[in-house]
Amino acid sequence: MKKISVVTPCYNEAENIEPFHTAITHAFSSLPYELEIVYVNDGSSDTSEERIRALSLRDPRVKYIFFAKNAGQQAATSAGLVHASGDAVMMMDVDLQHPPHLIPDFIERWEEGNEVVFGIRRARSDDSPLRGITSKIAATIIALGEGWRLPRDTSDFSIMDRSVVQAFKKLPPRAVMTRFQVARAARAYAFIPFDVPPRTIGESKYTYKKLLTLLWKSTFGKSLGTLPRYEIKETNIV
Repeated sequence: MKKISVVTPCYNEAENIEPFHTAITHAFSSLPYELEIVYVNDGSSDTSEERIRALSLRDPRVKYIFFAKNAGQQAATSAGLVHASGDAVMMMDVDLQHPPHLIPDFIERWEEGNEVVFGIRRARSDDSPLRGITSKIAATIIALGEGWRLPRDTSDFSIMDRSVVQAFKKLPPRAVMTRFQVARAARAYAFIPFDVPPRTIGESKYTYKKLLTLLWKSTFGKSLGTLPRYEIKETNIV
């Protein structure tokens, strides 16, 4: 039986972890795949770490990586990809704005032979007009720097073949959105459009400051030598 790994970064998302876990395990309950869920706690100051550890004690499919301090979403996602063991690996946000009910569609497109299948945001219901404009400008500038390898509204919501993960691991680490590195590691990819549902718990941790910081690093990271670094404090991945 093939294994699918789901990688999700967590930063002060304690209240979302249990609903996410329930939704993911439900989505896989009728699928003929072994499941692995890799939670990467990105130096949270809330009870995210305790809740993930508790999940791992009752569900052996749960793997975790705990950072010693906050390193950012891109570093957390990269760490999850490096340590995931599935035949295919999905990247998903823990706030359920990457709809779990679409998981079978992503797997189906992967099984058709697509090395990577990216989700493309069709609409985002909880964005303010200012944030929407800011995000689009930032995504456009970053995409320009990456040679327009991906459409502007491409998200990290994706599934990739093990061969892409192996190629990703050989790339030099860069302070750029993980999806662009994944695109570099793949020869061809497909896309699935999706509507982004509103967050039902908590607020987005991806602030304007973090968005602008990522924009700066993505644009000048190569010349400044800025790379995503992280220190693993604890993991149950052997």
